[in-house]
Amino acid sequence: RFKKNLRRCVGWNVQYWEMVEPQKRGAPHVHMLIRGRIPREVVKQVARGTYHQVWWPYHDAENEVYGHGRMPVWDNKTATFVDPDTKAALPGFDDARDNLKPAHVIKFGAQIDPKHIKGVIGGTQEAARTIGYVTKYLTKSIAEVLEPQSARAAVHYDRLHAELQHTPCSETCAVWLRFGIVPQGATEKTIPGRCRGKAHRRDTLGLPGRRVLNSR
Repeated sequence: RFKKNLRRCVGWNVQYWEMVEPQKRGAPHVHMLIRGRIPREVVKQVARGTYHQVWWPYHDAENEVYGHGRMPVWDNKTATFVDPDTKAALPGFDDARDNLKPAHVIKFGAQIDPKHIKGVIGGTQEAARTIGYVTKYLTKSIAEVLEPQSARAAVHYDRLHAELQHTPCSETCAVWLRFGIVPQGATEKTIPGRCRGKAHRRDTLGLPGRRVLNSR
């Protein structure tokens, strides 16, 4: 979204190479190389105006309907999940769209500042150092970077991981069944309340997907 906004702002197809890494506190951090000259203040303004909202049904912890060994069960006759006691069919994800709210609002942090934006001339020693810095994580996994360096960090990561077990990662996430909602594409093989997506894993802490991105 940031790169799309930047291209719209400057009026040309900005070429880039970037890599995403987690900070020690677990928040995603990005290093980006951009070809061409763009005023620092323009980059800052675009970053400040870039955000992403995820509109989902209510899924706060206090809204969990099932858990602690009591989960919805699959009904072969109706081909959907039902309440384990009443056998009433649960609403599907599309039905739950009537009760949407901005579940997540994602913005850039405070470190987007003109002094952190550095101009580099190709073919110089500074360019070689910069390229070496941003490519060093190509051979490292997120799990390697997210290894806690202190007892405090370990407790923090465990807390994040526990929260992710109750946070849906997509419309097809089986965690929705904890909130009485049948996820999209659910089948008899779906395990209620448990999702195999990388976003829920302890070694990724919600940072799955491609770590290195580049323009064509």
